Order: sequence, then C-alpha cells, then structure tokens
Amino acid sequence: MKPYLLYPVLEQLIVSPFCTTFQLAKQAGLSEKTVRTYLKQADALLAAFSLTLTRKPGCGITLSGSRENMMKLQTYLLDEKTRCPLILPRERVSYILYSLLRFSRPLRMFQLEETLHISRSSLYADIRKAEQWLRTYQLSISHTRSGIQILQGEKRIRKALAQLVNELHEARTITFHKPLNDFVEACFSDNTVKRNILLYIRQFEVCSFLQLNQADKEYVSVLYYIALDRISRGNHVHMHSPNPLQKTALFQQLMHLRKEIEHHLQQTIPEEELSYALSVLLTLKNTNTGLLQTPEIQAACKEILRRFTPPIYARYPKIDSDTFEKRLFQHLSNVLEKSVYYYEYDNPLKDAMKAKFPIPYQMASSMKEIVQDICGLQLPEDEISYITLHIAAALQYTLQPLEAVFLYEHRYSELIFSLRLLQTHIQEVKIQRVIRWQEVSEPDSWMHYPVIFSTFPLTVPPSVHWYQIPMLPDQTFLQRLRDDIQSLFNHQNHF
Repeated sequence: MKPYLLYPVLEQLIVSPFCTTFQLAKQAGLSEKTVRTYLKQADALLAAFSLTLTRKPGCGITLSGSRENMMKLQTYLLDEKTRCPLILPRERVSYILYSLLRFSRPLRMFQLEETLHISRSSLYADIRKAEQWLRTYQLSISHTRSGIQILQGEKRIRKALAQLVNELHEARTITFHKPLNDFVEACFSDNTVKRNILLYIRQFEVCSFLQLNQADKEYVSVLYYIALDRISRGNHVHMHSPNPLQKTALFQQLMHLRKEIEHHLQQTIPEEELSYALSVLLTLKNTNTGLLQTPEIQAACKEILRRFTPPIYARYPKIDSDTFEKRLFQHLSNVLEKSVYYYEYDNPLKDAMKAKFPIPYQMASSMKEIVQDICGLQLPEDEISYITLHIAAALQYTLQPLEAVFLYEHRYSELIFSLRLLQTHIQEVKIQRVIRWQEVSEPDSWMHYPVIFSTFPLTVPPSVHWYQIPMLPDQTFLQRLRDDIQSLFNHQNHF
C-alpha cells in the first residue's frame, strides 16, 4: 500500500485521543470498510516509527506512542502526500475557498482541473460545496468566461477567510497545497506582525476600558492579519462617509499612532481601514460600548418601542411589559449604535427562528418599517431573528402548557421511565392524570385531554393526538414527538 493513502486516517488519530471507524471515515471522506482495510495494513508503517494502534471497546481506536514519533510520522506522510496526485474532496474545497477568498483574480477552470487532478464534473461538484459554504457569509461565486471569483463584499470576504483558516487550524489539517498550509500557520504563529497586532489590541483595551478574552484577541488578530494581507493585494474596505467613528477619541488616538502602526506592520493603512479596525473591536461579541450612545439614539429607541409594542400587548396581555421593554430597549440601542459602525450582522439561527416561532417572527418583522421610518435604517433579516428571540422569550412566561394524560399497563417502572423521558425532552406538556390500563374502558375520563400518551396501543379517533411511548425510543421518534408537540403548543397559544 502507498503510505499517502493512510494520511487522512492517521492524521485524525494523531490529533484525537480516540476515534471510531465511523468518525475516521467521515473525517477522511472514505467508507468504513476502506478505513478498516487501511488500518489493517498500517501496522508495518507504524512500527517503523515505534507507534501502535490500540483498540478499546466503547471508546474506539487510538494511536499509542510518543508525541515526538507521531510528529515524525506526520511529517513523513505529508512528504509522501505532496508527491502524489491524490487529493481528498474536503481538501479540494478548502483549496478553492482559499484561492477565491485570498486572491482577487479569477480562477480558471482548466487550471483548477490540473491542480486538483480531477474531471470537470468533479470540479463543478466541489464548486457547489464551496458555494454552499460561502452562503453563510452572504457571498456568492461569479462564473465568467475568465473563470470563477468573488466580486464584492470585502468585509465578508475577510470574515469568511478568517473562519476558513480557523477551521483548518482547529482540525490540525495539513493540505496538499503548501502555500495554504503556510498561510494558516502564519495566521496563528508568533511572528512579528502578529505580536504587533496583539500589542495594539492591548493598547485599545486600556484606552477603551473594554476587556477582551483570549479567544476574542486571537480572532481579532487573525482577522487583522488577513486584512493586512488583503490590503497588500489592493483590496480595501469602504466605509460610508461621513463616518461618525472618525469623530471619536479612540479613532483620533489611532490616527495619532498611525505612523507608528504603519512602521511596525510595514504596511500603509488608509483611514477607512483604521475605521474598519476600530469597528471590528467595538462590535465584538455584541458588546454595547456606549461610545456613540447619543440622546438621539435614546430618543429613537423610545419612539420605536412606542410604535412597536402595542400590537404585541393587545395579543398577549400577560407579558411583563417592564422587563420586555427594558431588554428590547437595550438591544435596540445596541443595534442603532452598531449601525454607525456599519456592523455586519450574522445570525446562523435566523432560518430556525423563522420556522420555530412564525408569529413572533411576523411581529418582529413589523419593526423593519418602524426603524426605516424613524432612523432611515434598513434592519437586516439577521437582526429580525434576534428581535424574534426577545419576543419569544417574553411570551414563554405567559404561555399555557398542553394538558395531557398518561395511560400505562401494570409495570410501575415503565411508567416512571416514560414520565422522566417526557419531562426531559418535552417541556411544553403537563401530565394532569396518570391512569392504569384497567380504567381505559372509561374513555370519558381521559379522551377529552388535548394530548394522550400511552405505553400500549389504543383505538382512538383520527383527530385525537395520541402517542405510544416505546420502552427504548430512538432519536428519530423523539425528534418527531418534539416537533409534533411544539406544533400543537404553538397552535394552542397562537404562538
């Protein structure tokens, strides 16, 4: 067997304590059968590096030996791999994404085919996967006669590239493409540029009294490193003009340090890029800095709430209006402040919120017109889903649970298990009565409940919401049950 074929399997074992054949197959893009075959043939190679495979029931497979020898094996496999034309699908997609996000020039299809050693049809399949990944960042691939490229969205491009290199770094993935590996390493290594970036982040913390955790600092430093790389290639962000950020003391301090920053980073930094750098920090982790919390913003928030809340109170009069308005006011002021920074909204749960809370989402959508009228600001869909969460959270305290009855046979342990199961997975239901099977012959005592659970089969009208709870329910059953109950709950509460 050729050593490089083992790389995708052994790579995962090097970085993970234990892995099942299923996990190895999924990570490598191979079948479990192929993985098992490769592992059987790996003993001789591993022995050359004083390493062995250890199998532990219930845990999986682990690579045993010193860390030094594992690193030697990894280097050896990488050397073998770089000499071979075999490139895994996930690596091809990473290469396409990296090339699109880092460089502005079009990628020619025939060059990609030659580089990746694949057919045109396989290349199109990889591009579709890349397009799907990019949609998360509201980016799209333009197909022209010159090739494929991303034409717009500089801030989103930088954010997406930061996420890509972070994914590769976290997975400890080494690809076939050395420049990509070197770029990922440079983004996270302790080099001069990174040290200077972190220095200025620490200075910002002192000046702004904003404390960032280590993960935030690492993310910002990677994003800034990528920004410098993009600037060196002639790609710049464009901030709206006039930009209120440029009137702040923090921005003026950055301007004062501009020459020093440019000297240390060996890069000319346009004013717009300084504004972008400041906005990234100010909008980090949805932090409300209060930097631009003007009386105008406060007044705008009050007027938005005055117009927005009456229809909600009319439909749900039991809402705690004081708590609801206080939380919504804080959120809105944050939104309006960040609109000044031209913050890029990103809520990966927006589709789920729209599906799970259709009525609160409809209510939240009405805020778009109000904000547009008062502030002249176009509220993004991502932000609407956050407003939906505020409404849904406020309504949770006013909604009535579904009343249910539980019918069981003679085994009390069966009853206890099922009740605990429902309590754990279904919070929208309240069990009002528990009835043994002897009383089932009296349907008047249980048929009127909105939801009926039982441990045995029943004959009920089609309109009755009845669920038989198996002794060992699987995840498919539980998910279907949760979805059905959630739908009934929403319908009952007009939610």
